[in-house]
Amino acid sequence: MIMKKFRVFLLWSVIALIIQNGVFLYFEKVYLGGETTVKAEKVEKKKISNMKDINIPSDATDVKMSHDGAYIAFMEDGALKVGDRTKGDIKTVKLEESMEVNYTKWVTDGDFLIIAEKTKYSKSKPYIDIHKYDASRDEKVELTDLDLKKDIINLSSSKDNIEDMAFATSSNVMYFKIGKSSNRADIYKINVMSQLEKVKSNLVGIGAIDIDPVNANLLYEQTNMVKLNTGSKQTKIKNLSEGTIIGHSDNSVFIGKGKADQIEEIIYGDADKSVSEWQNIKLDSKVDKNDIFITAGGRVFIKNSNKSVTDAITKKTVKYEGTLLDINDKGILSNVDGNSKVIDLE
Repeated sequence: MIMKKFRVFLLWSVIALIIQNGVFLYFEKVYLGGETTVKAEKVEKKKISNMKDINIPSDATDVKMSHDGAYIAFMEDGALKVGDRTKGDIKTVKLEESMEVNYTKWVTDGDFLIIAEKTKYSKSKPYIDIHKYDASRDEKVELTDLDLKKDIINLSSSKDNIEDMAFATSSNVMYFKIGKSSNRADIYKINVMSQLEKVKSNLVGIGAIDIDPVNANLLYEQTNMVKLNTGSKQTKIKNLSEGTIIGHSDNSVFIGKGKADQIEEIIYGDADKSVSEWQNIKLDSKVDKNDIFITAGGRVFIKNSNKSVTDAITKKTVKYEGTLLDINDKGILSNVDGNSKVIDLE
C-alpha cells in the first residue's frame, strides 16, 4: 500500500515538473522570443530623481518614460532613441531593413517597449510588424504566436497608420487602431497566445481606443459614445450618454464626462458594471483630455498652467521645471534646457 502511494506521488511529481518546465519554456522561447538567463539578485529601491540626466533634443518627439523611470524613449530625425538613466547613455534602436517606426508604447510593469514598424516608401504590400524591445538588455525581438508566425498587420494602403495602441500587461492582450482614409479604422488584437486577428473592420468615426484591464475587452470612442466590445456583442457603457476615454489603471477604466476639451468630471470603475457603481472625481474647472494623466496604479494628475500638476484625488500639487513630458507612478518627467528632469512621486 505504501509503495503504491509512493508510485502515485512520484507520478504526479513528474507530471507537475513537466508542466512547470513547459510553462517556463513557453515564456522564455515564445513570449520573450529569445534566450534568457535567470539570475536572482537583491534589488535596491532607488529614487528615480537620483538617476542620471539624459539629453533630450529640442526637436525630439513622442517622449515617453518607462514604468520605473530608468529609460526614456523618443524620436529624433526618424530614429528611435532610448536613454538609459542608470548609465546616462543613449542608444539608437536598430530597425528592420526598409522599415520605420510607426508607433511605440512602454508596458506598465517592465522595461519593455512595444514598437510597431511600418514599411518605408511605397511597397506593393505595405505592412506593420510588431516588436518588443528590452531596454535593459538592448534586445529587440519580433512578436510571434506559438507556431512562430510573425504578428504582421497587412495594410490596404501605404497611408494607413497605427493611431492608437492599448494593452493590459495583466492579460498580455494588445489592441491596435489602424487609421485609414475616409475617417475609417480597423482594429486588430493580439491575444494572450500572441495570435493576431482583426476584430473590427472599416469602423467610421472612431476616436481613442483602450482596454478593460479586468476582462481584456476592447473599449473605443464612436460619435461621442464609449463602446465596449466583448467579442460576442458590442454595447455602450451602461448609463453613460457622452464620454471620452482617458485611460486605465491596473483594475479600472477612466472616462471623462463631456467632450475631450471640456472635461469636468472623471468616472472610473469596472467596465462590465453600470457607471452608477463607479467612483467619480469632480474637477475644479474644465480640463482638456491631453492635460490628464492616469497611472497604472490608478493615480490621476491634472496639468496646470503654472508648471505644476495636481493629484485630482488628494489635491496635492507638485511643481516641475521646463516642459512636462510624461507622468507615471514613479515620477514626473520634464525637459529642462535639453535635459531630462524627473521628480519622484510619493
